[in-house]
Amino acid sequence: GYATEMSKELLKHGFEKTGLDKIVGATRFDNIASQRVLEKIGLKYARVQYVYNTDAWIYEGFNPAKQ
Repeated sequence: GYATEMSKELLKHGFEKTGLDKIVGATRFDNIASQRVLEKIGLKYARVQYVYNTDAWIYEGFNPAKQ
């Protein structure tokens, strides 16, 4: 869908154009659709973190060119 395609391009831009080492995504624990988007673009579940008065699932992706 649109969310996945846009997220792929943002990830690509972050790694290739700006040279970021790591990109982090966060979603509410009950937002399964957003978790699937993060997984589809290659981010991996990292941890649960308390953010803005709720538990968030944190996903991370590392720049493959810098590993």
